[in-house]
Parts: sequence; structure tokens; C-alpha cells
Amino acid sequence: MRKFISYINTNILSDKAIIILTAATLILLLPFINKAVHIDDPLFIWAAKHIRTHPLDPYGFKVNWYGVEMPMYETTKNPPLASYYLALISLFLGWSEAAMHLAMIIPAWAAIWGTYRLSEKLAPSSPLIAALSTLLTPVFLLSATTIMSDIIMLALWLWAVVLWLEGMDKEKPSLLLLSGIITAAAVFAKYYAVSLLPLLSIYSIMRKGYDIRKISSWSWVPYLLIPLLLLLSYDLYTGQLYGKGLFFDAGTYAGFRNTFANGKFLPQALAGLSFSGGCLLTMLFFFPFFKQKKKTLLQLSVIAVPAVLLASLLPVAIKGIFPGNNGVSYLLLLQFAIMLSAGLTLLAITAMDFFTYRDASSGLLCAWIFGTFLFASMMNWTINGRSILPMAPAIGIILARRISLSKVKSSLIIWPMLAAATLSLAVCYADYTLAGTARAAAGSVISEAKSSGRNISYQGHWGFQYYMDLGGAEALDFSHPFMKRGSLLVIPTNNTNVSKISAAEFTLYGVKDFKSCSWLATMHTACGAGFYSSIWGPLPYAFIASPSECYYMVRKIDSQ
Repeated sequence: MRKFISYINTNILSDKAIIILTAATLILLLPFINKAVHIDDPLFIWAAKHIRTHPLDPYGFKVNWYGVEMPMYETTKNPPLASYYLALISLFLGWSEAAMHLAMIIPAWAAIWGTYRLSEKLAPSSPLIAALSTLLTPVFLLSATTIMSDIIMLALWLWAVVLWLEGMDKEKPSLLLLSGIITAAAVFAKYYAVSLLPLLSIYSIMRKGYDIRKISSWSWVPYLLIPLLLLLSYDLYTGQLYGKGLFFDAGTYAGFRNTFANGKFLPQALAGLSFSGGCLLTMLFFFPFFKQKKKTLLQLSVIAVPAVLLASLLPVAIKGIFPGNNGVSYLLLLQFAIMLSAGLTLLAITAMDFFTYRDASSGLLCAWIFGTFLFASMMNWTINGRSILPMAPAIGIILARRISLSKVKSSLIIWPMLAAATLSLAVCYADYTLAGTARAAAGSVISEAKSSGRNISYQGHWGFQYYMDLGGAEALDFSHPFMKRGSLLVIPTNNTNVSKISAAEFTLYGVKDFKSCSWLATMHTACGAGFYSSIWGPLPYAFIASPSECYYMVRKIDSQ
């Protein structure tokens, strides 16, 4: 432990860049600390509250998340480390939204600082550019304003890689051991971090060479067995506790719902490129600072031009990507074309980096980015920005490797940063206001129900459920849908797991509209935007007139 503290003091705290990165992280994230609980946030908070009283049984309770009451271990497909972290923070700060978001700023800062430290090794001429370009992506900033596990996993992921490379360079087994432990922690934050095992293996093999006869070529292998052994132990423990191992259960869930199972390869690939390009669009703002811009632009045009033609001139090719049966506006198609082109461009830059260097570091970054893209687009149960997130630091480092400030005033780099910050903050603002509508709606309908003396139930989940539960309302259970005559049922139109009701049993009581951002959407099928799930649309966000969030209140008229 003393060696590790010494390592932190000598290699991190002495670096002046920490001041810039800390200030930037706080300035960008503090405005959103009062963001309402949103999307899957409740699952992590509920588990954290349960952990406070049952620390060895994180998922030993029931929740109605899919319309019927189910055990939590059946509902969630995430490991519990993030909830343990929230439970710990709650001991000091409580359960308010501000407390939870303040807690998430710490791993966000750790992820950005980890990007800087990794870039010092892989792109030593521009590590600050790599860190700031990562921070200023829409996917990073938006993910950092949630109370989910993605930022925690990314922070642990980056430091596992930093320590692994450091251990390899200095031949220090203690750092490799620490990297293995942090890798295990990353896996317990989010299962996708198990991808670190093949990534670190690829780097180690390319760096040390492959010679099965030399034991020294494989001296690093035991340290990667640590996460595997801990993960196996976790699966055995949860198997005894809940009747099934939760890691393999999550893998089975994704396997049954992935692209290869549903046969939608082309639509998923196009949506995956659109999500990658949109979530990381700000990376391309730094293109003017690339080395050999003309040569790079010529190479990228081979990819970008066909992408624009595919998205804009061949609408048949994207049939089925946008939800609904109505026609898609040209504005949405244009944004889809831009994001798809950006996704292809970023992947092309990654491939160019590998073929330029052909070394262990380029192999690591290439496998990191393409592996994440394939998982997010083809193997996960849905495409979402949270799955794209791990690509951000790796692409930031690749861009830093291609950027040269030698012939350009360093002060000019502020312009692409300002443009990136503007776009990313706009996306965060839109999601902030969307989350706020659910909180406002729950408060309004509960207040009205109490004033009229009526019982109130609701459909829909996510943050709306969190606030309805706090107000004493009850989620409608589709398996036992009985309601007393005169009771109110609230039905959101832009939510999940909502079922149709019988007109013979209910009559309209009222309609409530709540305004979110009117010019940018992050989750609405009418806008083709689905940052948290591509089921809502193939764009992670869309600049378009966004409809109000509508909540129907209906009254039970038949008790039978």
C-alpha cells in the first residue's frame, strides 16, 4: 500500500494538469447535480438502499419494473459495485439527487485523469488533448450525469490499463497485481469490463512476443486470472443465494436478444455507426489539428462519401431503423447521415492508426475500439450510448496521436474545445429537462390525487416510477390489475413497459403535459432519438422540435 501511495504522490499529484482537468470536470458537471433520477437510476438506488440493511444480499428484494413484481436479481443485469458505492456515500451525504450526483463526479474525474495518464504513455505529446476531448464528448458528459455504473466502470477500466502498462514497462509485479484487482473491480461495476482480459492479453502478447517455450513470455498471465477467479466466486455465491449465477445469467440475457439472434444485422450495424458517430461527434472537431490533414482527409473521404450516400440517397437501406410507420423527416435523415459518417470516420481513423504504428499500443487501442463497437452494435440487447462510452478515451488518445501543435498556436485549440463543450452541454441540458418532467409529473398527479381523496396507481417505470413510489403511489401489476372503482391510473406516453387499457373500464380524467427541451431530444420515438436504447430511434440525440411529455390520468369505472 505504501508503494501505491508513493506512486500516486510522485506520478499524479505533482502534475499541474490535474488542476485543469479537475476544474473542467467540476465546471461541466456541477450544473447538473440536481438532475432528477432518470431511466435505470432507480435500480441502482434501490439496491443501494437494500445494501444498507442487507450488505451480503444486494438483490434480495422484489420490484415491479416490467409490469409485474419480480425479484431484483431477475430484473437487473448489472453487478452491484456501483450500488455499494452509493450506499457508502449515502452514509455521509444522504439520498438526495444532489448527493448521488456529487458522488458520481468522483469516478468521472478519475476516468478523465486516467485518460490523461494513459495518454502520457501512448500519446505523450498531447495527453491533455486526449483527456479534454474525452471529457467534452456528449457520451461522457451525459453518462456522468446519471447515477448508473458506466462511469465507475470506465474509471476502473482506465486505471487498470494504466497500471498494467506501467507494470509491463517497469517490470513490477506489484503493479500488475494491482491492475488485476482493479480489473476485477471494473467487472463488478459492469460486466462488460471482462473485455479487459483479452485486451490486456493482446497488448502483452504484442509487446513481449509470442513464444510458448519461454515461461517469461507468459509471466503476466497469473495476474489476469485474479478477475476470473473472483468472477467465478461471485457467480458461485450468487448461485447459492439466488438459485443462479448472475454473471452467466446476464450473458444469457444478452445472447438471446442480440443481433445474431434477431437477424437484423444491417439495421443494427447502421444504428451502431450512428450511435458511435453521434456520441463521439465532438472528436472530429479537432480534425484541423491532425498531422497530414490533406492525406488524412483524402483517406477519410473514401469512407465518408459512401456513408452519406447510403444514408441520404438510399432510404430503403435504412427501412426499419426508425420506429413507427410514419415517414422520416429529411432533417432526421440528414443527422443520421452525419452521425453515420462520423462513426465510419472514427473507425477508419482507428484502423489507420493501427496500420501506421503496428505495435502493442496501436493493437490495444484498435481492439479496444472495434471490440466495443461490435459489442454495442451486435451483441448487446440494445444499442445505447452507455455501451459506446468505453470507446471515448481510446479514440481521444488516437486523436492525440495524430494531432500536432508544433506549427499551430496552442491557444487555437480552444475553439474546437468550445464547440465540443457547446454541443455536449446542449445534449446534457436536453436530458436534464427530460428527467425533470418525470419528477414534475409525479409531483403533480400525486398532489391532485391526494386533494381529491382518490387512490392512485401508475404504469411506466424509470425515474417516473421512482418519484411515484416516493409519493405513495403503486405500480400497476399486470398479473393482478385490480383497482377500486374511482381510483386513478396515470399512463405516460414516453416510457417503458406500458400496456393498453380497456375503454370499458376506464374513463379519461385529465391530461397533463410537461415541457422538456423543445429543440433537442435524447429519448423520444417521434424524434428518432434513443440515447438509452435504440428501440426509441437510431440517433443518440436529435436536433428537432420535441413534443411535450404527456401523461394521461384515467379513472376506474368498473370494479369487475
